[in-house]
Amino acid sequence: TKAKQEEEALVLTMFFLPNVFSHLYHPGGILEILWSIGIEEQFYLMIAPLLFFINKRKILFVLSLLTIGYFIMYHTATSYFLKQFRFMYFYLFFGGIIAILEVNGKLEFLKSHRVIPLIIISITLLYFVTDFFKTDSSLLYNLISTVLFGFFIHTIAYNNKGLEIKNKLINYCGTISYGIYMYHVIAMNLTVFVFLKLQKMSLFNDVFTILFINIMTFVITIIVAHLSYNYFESYFLNLKRKFRT
Repeated sequence: TKAKQEEEALVLTMFFLPNVFSHLYHPGGILEILWSIGIEEQFYLMIAPLLFFINKRKILFVLSLLTIGYFIMYHTATSYFLKQFRFMYFYLFFGGIIAILEVNGKLEFLKSHRVIPLIIISITLLYFVTDFFKTDSSLLYNLISTVLFGFFIHTIAYNNKGLEIKNKLINYCGTISYGIYMYHVIAMNLTVFVFLKLQKMSLFNDVFTILFINIMTFVITIIVAHLSYNYFESYFLNLKRKFRT
């Protein structure tokens, strides 16, 4: 029944399984994009307690084994469940490996020449703007994506050769990026709804409507993300800092 489905959807979303909810019910809008947030939540709920009991000197080794093992398991013929609900933990596993290697000074070779970060960034651009890396093999595609994204994040964070963005607006967008991700669909739906109504009244032409839909979506998203960060998210961020040692 519909009531039972709504109850199941609520339980899945509340207990960190929005990826399962998204696949089963296809809710669309902001609820649809929550699947990736759920993957992060699930990963940290599993990996943080595990690492607490592992000797610090063995964390890299254990994390590497988990990464390889899970990647293989995800791409076996019997892992339909993992693929169906997009349990893509290998991206986060590999990101952790890169972080540990950087802290331990094991990635200095990537900083030996300026051309290395340029190559990584160029390959990343090709990944997004061309079909060069498209393949029918999900294993190969996910392997390329996992490695490339890990090194790209490392490049812009630690191997940028002193290139620093100092524009306050752009940096602030980074600060409120969680809200931008979470609320942009709401802003877009609201803007589209309003302008479609106005278009029916023949107040704007098609070109003007498309232009202002994009502009207003951007503006509303930034405003809502700003309010969310300062009056909602900041409370939990400050609360989290109290538990840090």
